[in-house]
Amino acid sequence: MRIIDSSVWIAYFNGDSRPETELAVQWLEKDEEPVLFPVIALEVLAGFKNDADFNKVRSIFNRLDILGLSSEVHFKAAALYRNLRKKGVTVRGVTDCLIAQGCVEYGASLLTLDRDFKTIARHSSLKLIETP
Repeated sequence: MRIIDSSVWIAYFNGDSRPETELAVQWLEKDEEPVLFPVIALEVLAGFKNDADFNKVRSIFNRLDILGLSSEVHFKAAALYRNLRKKGVTVRGVTDCLIAQGCVEYGASLLTLDRDFKTIARHSSLKLIETP
């Protein structure tokens, strides 16, 4: 199971061609569709200024399987954030811990451009998808 982080989606929709965005396109074109957490959809969709782009991306997201994140996953994400802080490691947002913990809970790997996830992965069982 694969999750595409908002950083990759945003780069893609901004026309930024990187190995991560190319891999995401390959998955979508080959019907090897990734799954989506609602919080990732929120992060991506909130950034669109016009309705046409918002609706276009929403229709893409509606094709994907959307996995819910239980309150227990939220509690574990908070504990992950706190444990990182205790180790002197600061991530820029608790949302990244929620996404990371969701991946761990579902056994999913994450495709991301966000450096905070590399930090989280070094201190947890989060699996990242590496690109060439």
